[in-house]
Amino acid sequence: MLQGQMLVAWVVSNAFALALIVLCWRLPRVGRAIIGLGFAAAAMFNVVSVMANPQGYVQGFGPQALFPFYENFINGPFAGNPAMFVLPIAAGQLIIGLLMFFRGVWFKLGLAGGTIFLLAITPLGFGSGFPMPLLGVAAFWVLWHKS
Repeated sequence: MLQGQMLVAWVVSNAFALALIVLCWRLPRVGRAIIGLGFAAAAMFNVVSVMANPQGYVQGFGPQALFPFYENFINGPFAGNPAMFVLPIAAGQLIIGLLMFFRGVWFKLGLAGGTIFLLAITPLGFGSGFPMPLLGVAAFWVLWHKS
């Protein structure tokens, strides 16, 4: 992706995350549905992308990592077989997305899993759309307290 396209994607994702916080506050059911569909779509995107271009994950996320530990992991074990790591992540994303449509403890489990996921990708820096994952955590916090 070209730098200009990445900047546009970064702006759009962060503006969306800010709007999602407000939406989760005002219309929690709609916010839950959007998050659920978004996580499910991200899972499918990751499956298709890692099968089509596994090294794209290494080239895209490695240089963007904020911490040497993340960069070393991406350029080391992860680079050897990106699908081995991305496919379980995609499964987790799908589960999180599905749990957004449940109630009670299952929904709360989805919020907890989504929070952990977003915090885990935050150190990918610009590659994760930083600070978008933290804004997503804020939306999850709102849902936790509104639901």
